[in-house]
Amino acid sequence: MSSKDTEIKNYWNERADKAFAQDLNPQATTDDVYLRNLEISTLKKAILELQGKQLQVLDVGCGDGFTTIEISSLPNVAHVVGVDYSESMIKSAMKRKISGDLSNIDFLQGDVNEIDLLFSKKFDIIISNRCLINLTSWEMQQGALKKIHSLLSNNGAYFATENFLGGQLNLNNLRGQLGLNEIPIRWHNLYYNESDYLDYANSLFKGVDIINFSSTYYYISRGVYSKYCLETGEDISYHHALHKIAVEFPTIGDFSPIKFVKHFR
Repeated sequence: MSSKDTEIKNYWNERADKAFAQDLNPQATTDDVYLRNLEISTLKKAILELQGKQLQVLDVGCGDGFTTIEISSLPNVAHVVGVDYSESMIKSAMKRKISGDLSNIDFLQGDVNEIDLLFSKKFDIIISNRCLINLTSWEMQQGALKKIHSLLSNNGAYFATENFLGGQLNLNNLRGQLGLNEIPIRWHNLYYNESDYLDYANSLFKGVDIINFSSTYYYISRGVYSKYCLETGEDISYHHALHKIAVEFPTIGDFSPIKFVKHFR
């Protein structure tokens, strides 16, 4: 593990420890809880659209288990395994599991770079939520995608919520037109290039579909709301009513780096 990989892991351990000390603060994996809820609702809809019952699910980079637990309650999900390389995130996830008395969930510590070594069985669904963007090179991301593909059962689905450069560029162009500063890519993230991603993903999977599910949310929360704060001098807050309202609007355009990607084996 490189020094940067270690720094990133330490960053997530520290976030998890802070949330744990605050009685499992829901902002362990992202400060924007409305965005996280939008991510979860999008994922749930995709899983519910799949045919069949008793699905076996793997959550790669499960963090503190918040999403994992939400998925476990779906009627066509039999069992979910959550894996994260952060010891502190798994500690928080286990606390969530115990407090909810959830028997169809297991949590394991493990690295996505070695995820294929953890299991001998295949999964009907594999999910990742802003996980592979924490890897430090495109080569590592390709390796992780290949390992995820190898763990999918025939006709299985990989649902990824990850970040892409195109939406990031469009968002910052919008902000520039509004007199707002660019939003930088955070030091521990490596966003996908859309064309490179599609070329590689299509070489592994029989079908890949990128969905701009959070574009309107970003347009309102990072465009309209940020402009409002600039004009009024109000401090920016992820809990503002505009964030809550923004999730209710239909998707337009491509103003968000965060995409939902459906892959089918």
